[in-house]
Amino acid sequence: MHARNALAAAALLAALASPAGAADYSFTDLGGLGGNSTAYDINRGGQIAGVSFLAGNSTQHAFLWSTGSLSDLGTLGGTYSNGNAINQLGQVAGAAYTTGNASRHATVWSKEGKADLGSLGAGGSEAYDLNDQGQAVGYSYMNGSVTHATLWTAGGKADLGTLGGSNSSARAINNHQQVVGSSNITLPNGGVATHAFSWSAGTMLDLGTLGGANSDANDVNDSGWVVGRSSLGNGISHAFLWNGSAMTDLGVLGGGSSVAHAINASGQVVGISTTAGNGASHGFLWSGGVMTDLNSLLDPDTRAAGWVITEAYGINDSGAIVGAAFNHTLNQSHAFVLSTSPVPEPAGAALWMAGLGVLVRVARRRAQGAAR
Repeated sequence: MHARNALAAAALLAALASPAGAADYSFTDLGGLGGNSTAYDINRGGQIAGVSFLAGNSTQHAFLWSTGSLSDLGTLGGTYSNGNAINQLGQVAGAAYTTGNASRHATVWSKEGKADLGSLGAGGSEAYDLNDQGQAVGYSYMNGSVTHATLWTAGGKADLGTLGGSNSSARAINNHQQVVGSSNITLPNGGVATHAFSWSAGTMLDLGTLGGANSDANDVNDSGWVVGRSSLGNGISHAFLWNGSAMTDLGVLGGGSSVAHAINASGQVVGISTTAGNGASHGFLWSGGVMTDLNSLLDPDTRAAGWVITEAYGINDSGAIVGAAFNHTLNQSHAFVLSTSPVPEPAGAALWMAGLGVLVRVARRRAQGAAR
């Protein structure tokens, strides 16, 4: 999803040493499909996936933003969909309701169409991420209340299991098929907690916490670095970075809590933190050991126009950041992209036209088999 190229250690450290505010940033309002919108992911070509309310702010649809245009990706016949991630091929992963809103299914979109990825059980499912090979991850309902982390590949779908508890969900996958997410665990006293996990080659590793009971993993780059959120043991949670051996507390923007949502190949992290004073939520960039409020990177004209970045969900390898920003003048929240240069015309547009590739072929084989 967010980070695709593993870097050599020296290059990685050099990138992390660059101060977060060293460059001039440009803010672009991506608009919406008639109502409030949020951008969740951006690929190296500058294509963006997210979700927007339609007019009236009662129904949400997944969107693709590409070459300056926002496109409604539609549904599987129902009224609702959302786009959670986009890969370098321009494929968008998320979920959509089927006809009559009978069920919510993991979905991948391309110009060629939509692929219903199905579920491990009789219930619904959702895809939160996909890598550049078109492998997607998320969760499936096993029955009415139990969910398991799920991996969809050309060979079908696989149950990734749990850390010993009943439920799990996968949130991200890198190009080495390393999957991260969260799973219930059973405590010695019989209680239940949730821990971040990293899954690879059939083995699920418990990443632990920052001292509290619970943690969640939200993203992983190709170097295997994981980001997410962990409780501290005092009723609050902080964003963390796990470097393959240890979990580091990334801190806050002066408030009590934070959560990391994405990491790129250079180890830059974005997420959401409460601020000092009134405890408002702001998007942040963590780089070189420093957490920076994204609003401090906005130019005076953007701030004067009423924009406040409240959420940051995605960052690509060029450092372009996406999320949601509230405009006090318009009284609306819109998807945005914050970049150090104009968002490029995506080279991936032609690949988007090429379609779903492996996932669409799998969906077609499933449909053909059902028709026999």
